Amino acid sequence: MPLVATFFACLVGLTAVFLGVSLTLQRVFYNQPADKLPLRALVAALMMAIFLTGWAFLNTRASHKDKYGTLFEFSSTAQSTVDEFQAVRRLRFKENNQYKEETVPHVWRTNGSPTGGEFVEKGTLKPFSRSSSDYVTAALVVPRDGKPVRFAAPLDELKYAGLTKEQPNVTFKDESSLAFLSDQNLHVMETPSASGLVLVLFLNVLHFALWLVAFWPILRFRVGLALVLVALFGGVTMFILMPLLFNANAVKAPPIVRTA
Repeated sequence: MPLVATFFACLVGLTAVFLGVSLTLQRVFYNQPADKLPLRALVAALMMAIFLTGWAFLNTRASHKDKYGTLFEFSSTAQSTVDEFQAVRRLRFKENNQYKEETVPHVWRTNGSPTGGEFVEKGTLKPFSRSSSDYVTAALVVPRDGKPVRFAAPLDELKYAGLTKEQPNVTFKDESSLAFLSDQNLHVMETPSASGLVLVLFLNVLHFALWLVAFWPILRFRVGLALVLVALFGGVTMFILMPLLFNANAVKAPPIVRTA
């Protein structure tokens, strides 16, 4: 859905909601609706439509999915590209109660496509495999700021060192910086971002603050009832509306083309 369509859909829908809720509840609780209520409903809807559309734009154009999502689903991390690493393999047998390890360098190969690729062993060009019948990858050593940084696999993964079974979706973590690599996309390193977290919190707090502005000074609800409406409409927006808007405005990635 284009952002312009999102804006007008929010504007029309929220104007109707604000007007209908205000006419109904203010007649029940205050005997008489506020003056110029249609205009007030339009102003409140315009304010919320601008914010919700802007939030959808910011989140769907971020570096990765749900970087600036709702409090219930967000990933405020900074991302950087990984083009090479050394896979530290732990062999699947013991000698004197010690595991033998070997280090195999890998590099990123694009396979002829800017949007797809894979890590392969230097020299043999074999695709990276986290485990086999002979070994399990205990860690990845990645160059970072000119220094090698070890990203270790979780201990549960290493329990399979004597088996052919492996865990799905393993995350390799650097304990010092909290950066991590997911085996679903080793080409991207993610690091917790304090500024991203602050922005996520700001957007979510601002979201509820604008609902309060809409119901209290604009639509003239008293504070007590306004807070109840903020909790109701803010919750519905965060749980239902924003995920729908994020999905509708998501930028589709071009298809990955692989070459032999």
